[in-house]
Amino acid sequence: MRRRLAVFVAAFSIAYQSTSDLQASRLYFTDPGFGDQVSRVNLDGSNLDVVISFPTIVDPRALAIDGLNGQAYYSSGSLLQRIDFDGTGLESLGPAGGSVPTDIALDVAGDKMYWSVDGAAGVKRSALDGTGAATLVSQSFLNTLVGVDPLVRADAVSGIALDIEGGRLYWANGRHLNSMPLSGVAAAGDAVHQFELSGTGDFNKIKLDLDSGHVYWTNSTGSFVQRAGLKGAGQVTLVSRGFGRPAGLAVDLTGGKLYFGDSLGVGGRGEILSANLDGSDALVIYPSGSSLFTPLDLEFGPDVATPEFMEADFEEDHDVDGADLALWTTNFGLTGAALHTQGDADGDLDVDGADFLVWQRQLGSPAPAVSAPVPEPATSLLFIAASAGIGCMSRRMR
Repeated sequence: MRRRLAVFVAAFSIAYQSTSDLQASRLYFTDPGFGDQVSRVNLDGSNLDVVISFPTIVDPRALAIDGLNGQAYYSSGSLLQRIDFDGTGLESLGPAGGSVPTDIALDVAGDKMYWSVDGAAGVKRSALDGTGAATLVSQSFLNTLVGVDPLVRADAVSGIALDIEGGRLYWANGRHLNSMPLSGVAAAGDAVHQFELSGTGDFNKIKLDLDSGHVYWTNSTGSFVQRAGLKGAGQVTLVSRGFGRPAGLAVDLTGGKLYFGDSLGVGGRGEILSANLDGSDALVIYPSGSSLFTPLDLEFGPDVATPEFMEADFEEDHDVDGADLALWTTNFGLTGAALHTQGDADGDLDVDGADFLVWQRQLGSPAPAVSAPVPEPATSLLFIAASAGIGCMSRRMR
């Protein structure tokens, strides 16, 4: 049976190998300098679109995007707010609980918002609507718990990133990267020093590549975009301009690109740049033309909200792709108690060809959801043959 299944999957993979990646279409950013606004552009820097601006908001520095519900979360002065992508539905989420927020990270499925605050207030968490706010780590608490530690500090936190599956939050403070459980620091061993920068400068925004065990960051005083292992191994400078002040950072691992803001670009005019993940082919995609332009935080997002988990999104990561097919393949033939996360798309408690057909229709969804492309004649023959193979397998299993 496994041999026939392998032939079937291979045939379909050939038929659909040209299906395009439909994810993250736009780049959102905060600008507290030139426009006091949250804006977005296409990934090539075209089609600037302001979501919200002064005087409705002031000094927006931190940003997070909820593509599922079509909302941007951001800071306005010392407050946290969110707004729909179309500029409506403005909501106040309450005070940040300290001075100006520096970064926001979301766990949408877990109904959690995390943010860092400049000064000694550290890192905090609440529900997505701002209720139940609590401090996860602060400098005063660390001083009480473990004494004054020059390595593990929670004052002047500049960036945070979540490892939801691993249950940890990473935060950057000066020249140090630290981590803790998502539930916060409760005991002396909870706050872990990951590594210290080996060269000049300080951490700014950080992004995780958990599959390869890397962290990317902008170096706010060293004019660099850099990368290392989560324990600091292999620290490398990807982009070095020799001038400027890199700030916001967004990393597209699927597309092999990184995007970063520079608040002191060519001639002191702020700009947004892109480069390959290895730092090559760095180029300016959005030259603002203003010395006040300050793209402090960058995040990917769509133009409109993306739908809830699709039936064939077995990984429940809001993306129907090859990884979901791999789950279906692994669990093909499971009957009696099959779960959605094991490949049961149609909810009939078994993993069979019908579930594969759901995956076929939803491949590439969301952002936005589209139907699978109509196969060309040769593709249709492959699919007919594959379907026949599934029928044979179903009869064998009875």
